[in-house]
Amino acid sequence: MRTNDDPTRDPLIRAIEKTIATHGMLQPGDRVLVGLSGGPDSTALLLGLHQLRARLSITIGAAHLNHGLRGDRAARDARHAAGLADHLDVWLVTETESAEAFRQAHRVSPEEAAREVRYRFLERAAMAGGFNRIALGHHQDDDAELVLMRLLRGSGPLGLAGIPPQRPVSGGATTIIRPLIRTSRAAILAFIARSAVATVTDESNTDVRFLRNRIRHHLLPLLKEQYNPALIEGLSRMAQLMRDEEVWLEGVAAERLRMLTLADQGAVLVLDRGGLADCSPALQRRVLRAAIQRCKGDLRRMGFVPLEAAREFAVQGPARGTCDLPDGLVMRGQGNRLHVMNLPRNRTTGRLPRTFPRAAAFECRIPSPGCFPIGESGITMTFSLLETRPPEDVYGTGQQTAFFDMDQLRFPLMVRNFRPGDRLVPLGLNGTQKVKKIFIDRKIPREDRPRYPMLLCGDSLLWVAGLRQSEVGKISPSTRRWLKVEMSGCLSAQDGYFYSI
Repeated sequence: MRTNDDPTRDPLIRAIEKTIATHGMLQPGDRVLVGLSGGPDSTALLLGLHQLRARLSITIGAAHLNHGLRGDRAARDARHAAGLADHLDVWLVTETESAEAFRQAHRVSPEEAAREVRYRFLERAAMAGGFNRIALGHHQDDDAELVLMRLLRGSGPLGLAGIPPQRPVSGGATTIIRPLIRTSRAAILAFIARSAVATVTDESNTDVRFLRNRIRHHLLPLLKEQYNPALIEGLSRMAQLMRDEEVWLEGVAAERLRMLTLADQGAVLVLDRGGLADCSPALQRRVLRAAIQRCKGDLRRMGFVPLEAAREFAVQGPARGTCDLPDGLVMRGQGNRLHVMNLPRNRTTGRLPRTFPRAAAFECRIPSPGCFPIGESGITMTFSLLETRPPEDVYGTGQQTAFFDMDQLRFPLMVRNFRPGDRLVPLGLNGTQKVKKIFIDRKIPREDRPRYPMLLCGDSLLWVAGLRQSEVGKISPSTRRWLKVEMSGCLSAQDGYFYSI
């Protein structure tokens, strides 16, 4: 194995360093765990980073996994990885885990099982060893093969974005980086030859029963020979452009999702169904995909068919109904609201719970005029003492504003959520009425009721915010001090949004 005093004299080392700098993959002091299979790609990556470690001020480690799929050949690969790590004086962690057992337990393809087992192992190893970067040996040819495979399957922009140069691991403590993503397979093999280092071969990479291998060994050579000799570079360039577009579009979808969200209860996300219907179909898909990912944590099994079914239900489906999606995810329509739910079903009946997670109780003391965020309701309330008489029709100003006779009230006031047994004297009526009946008359879903603020003075209920005002504290011709209460923000109710005026 030969090395240069100046590692950047080698073209592959220069390419690795340039890719790292272009994407900001590494910073001085980073600890990098290299996924080492022993093949040419991971070996070249380990050698390259090892030669750059002093120049980049990084620490290198390696991790090797035996998937339990290849018998004695897998044991040979593990011995080879250990020998290479020992020669380079690099810390190595090895583990054996059955990809077949994972496949059977999770009912996924052999390829997906091997990939999932491998990534879980690398994340565990990085956490145990204190590594904040995981370096993988994916290169330009891998990127082009994946793009072409997804193109044949009819993927959208996200699928055609190929392999990202880097991405954060769940939780954000570790980032996966791919310093060879701009380097061709031919350049890697040439570097291995120059370095005079042995590598191992995974025979499954030549098994044309797998689609990706057929693309690699049959389709790509044909396309390069008869249509475009620079096809690999072209597909990789297209993937890079699509990734840039995807980042921008994800930002647009995230902002629209924020605007359409009426309530975020973790496992349940409530969206403005009418607002979603006003979006273009492309934006509808992206907003729903972002909502599903937020509730579910991933987009597994959420391809075009289930996503399109979700979109059609959301914008064209019945006012009240459900749409079952993969992995137990459910959409439920309730008038102008769309609930995206990732809730555990009853083990016996398989049904969803009748009720949603309850909102946390809140109680906000209002000591004086001012602006106050109100607990879990998702709104802000502003209390103002007026120096002049308010508009003559003080009860026709809309559901987001209420006026009171401050001569009858005193600070501190209290804002809390609904409690069973709450009653008020409705404005203009005689006798008391249960707040529960007000909710029922206004068709407020049970799961939304705890988010409606109740304004009180002492034990007297003054206002069911946005719905009904009480006789207590009402304006009269003799009123000399007026209190104006305004709501702004979003309340997860059938009436939708409240805006400050």
